[in-house]
Amino acid sequence: MRKKAFNIPVLFVLMSGLLLSCTSGNINTSNSSNTQATYAYFIAFSRDESDNYFNRTLTYTPSGDGKLVPTNNAIINNDINAAAIVTNPKLPYAYIVNSDGGSEGGSIAMYNISSSGDLIPLEPLLVRTGFKPYSLTISSNGNYGYVANDDSTISMYSIVNGALLPLTPESTISEDFDSSMVLLTPNDKYAYANNLLNNTISMYNVLANGSLSLMSESNISTQAFPYYIAMHPSGKYLYSINRDGNSINMFSIDHSGILQPLQPESYIATNPLPKSMTINRAGTIAYVLNENNGILTYTINSSGVLQLLPNTSIRTGEGTFGFTIDPKGEYGYVTGFGDINMTIYSIANNGTLTQSSTESAGYFNDATPISLTFYTNGN
Repeated sequence: MRKKAFNIPVLFVLMSGLLLSCTSGNINTSNSSNTQATYAYFIAFSRDESDNYFNRTLTYTPSGDGKLVPTNNAIINNDINAAAIVTNPKLPYAYIVNSDGGSEGGSIAMYNISSSGDLIPLEPLLVRTGFKPYSLTISSNGNYGYVANDDSTISMYSIVNGALLPLTPESTISEDFDSSMVLLTPNDKYAYANNLLNNTISMYNVLANGSLSLMSESNISTQAFPYYIAMHPSGKYLYSINRDGNSINMFSIDHSGILQPLQPESYIATNPLPKSMTINRAGTIAYVLNENNGILTYTINSSGVLQLLPNTSIRTGEGTFGFTIDPKGEYGYVTGFGDINMTIYSIANNGTLTQSSTESAGYFNDATPISLTFYTNGN
């Protein structure tokens, strides 16, 4: 039986030759601003008294104590299958990934981010993707987007005026082993895709036009079910979080982009069913979230090796979705189901987490937050 990856939506546009442009509104076409402001965007879903489900994007701003304060920005009513919001690292645009569009595939909703944090729809708003997109990755230069789809394809896009346009002459490559993620090195020269069904990671060169080309050494083995992959901020190391293997593979990235297992230990054991890794901006601390609702904290040494920080295991509560660090690296946020929908942790200098506050569904307009993304204008 084919195992499915967790719900990491991906942006992939299957429209050809269509130039998308911004519509009316306070359009922000530069990533510079006299005043920097940070916004937090949540994808949240719930159901009404008639058992009709709804899905929304909510906007918050951070306060000094790590709490997120609701803004007066308009609430965006999403497609019911919206599962994540991704922001462009260089330009003021955001993308909401809709993971299930039936036989027509999924879709992406595209927005300009105004100077006040409002999401202003592009025209047209939606672009089609492949079948059930898992995740979206945007290149560090903000010019290209890559989507891993449930139909074992990777879709490749250029980004023009914030809109995703399929690359030409080839916009899709086939992956036979169900990749759920594509990651690029910070210099946008190399790309990697996890292969869930054969326990490998594929390795690609990124060509001048943004398209992906398999390296001569096309893949490297991991332990069982590489559920998630994480890139070190330096671009020197890559980590494979193996759900069924209860382990993490550690790789260095050589001068030609090829993954090499770290020596003398190429993997470490972790808690059962790990599902994601979040690395701090300095590249010194990693947090591993598992399906048993816990977080383990690891240090990362100068050689890329992970080492468990003693006495730092955190029990997060039931039904956790993800762990997100704020742009300043001072607080971490766990979102999920249950009576507690978000737990906020302060982050010490050594990376340890200390719970500072919790929020229930009422904080999110009686909805459950499933995805959190931060955006800082002017940066």
